[in-house]
Amino acid sequence: MAACDVRDVAFPTNRAPFVANDMGSTGQSARIACLALALALVRMLQSSRHIPPRMCEAAPGPRACKIHQRGMLMTDTISHHELDETPLASLQHQGRLLNAVFRGHTNAPRRIGFRGELALRFGPRLADEARPPELSCEQVMAVADVSDPHLSFFAGWLLSFEYLRDVAEVLGNALSARGKYFLFCDNVDLSRRYQVPYNGAVFYVLPIVESTVYNEMLELLHLEKSELKRKDTAGKLDAVADAAILFDLPFDTISYAEGLEAMGPVRNPNENRPV
Repeated sequence: MAACDVRDVAFPTNRAPFVANDMGSTGQSARIACLALALALVRMLQSSRHIPPRMCEAAPGPRACKIHQRGMLMTDTISHHELDETPLASLQHQGRLLNAVFRGHTNAPRRIGFRGELALRFGPRLADEARPPELSCEQVMAVADVSDPHLSFFAGWLLSFEYLRDVAEVLGNALSARGKYFLFCDNVDLSRRYQVPYNGAVFYVLPIVESTVYNEMLELLHLEKSELKRKDTAGKLDAVADAAILFDLPFDTISYAEGLEAMGPVRNPNENRPV
């Protein structure tokens, strides 16, 4: 068998298909085997530079692991004990806190924050295969204090108002009458804002105008984006949560059933996407 020299192998890239030096019929099998060995070595070196998420999650005590999840950077600085003393614990154990861009201590004492996606409905699972949720509340911002069983603040985006029920059922006992909960719905009339009592909590339901929940909350709470630019993710979440907790502007109160009658058609999020 010919000697294996990785310099003779052209690796595949995103820009071009696999190209190797002129192999000829002799030595072709040897060079293919060489390529497989080289790729395995590259993967081994790459994996040795990162801490796998599961290994990080298993580490005892407080920690600060940086986990790459679906291309986004998540900073995790929560001990198991502290997380278990917040309503975020059950959501985490159910695998509902996804695509986190932040999950950890904020700058406020004993406050745990989360920004990411809340899974509302899961499809059937085959063996250990992980699949994306069938329905989610996106662009979620939420905070809870250690030893408090309730979320003090929650905000998120929904494709349709009807999914408010799913949010309320998933959050369950984490909701309270004194918490402030905001849902920006894609099919709510742009001129309307509602308060919707559901399961002992009150949801502020608003249309989505400013493209993101973060921008909508800044507009609603009269917070200047320029003043928050110097803050880190935790500081921005604190600023929004602190102002939201004090929010008391009354909207028209309607029932969930009345909201279903008033909502518009549900947009197809996959429409006009390139195939």
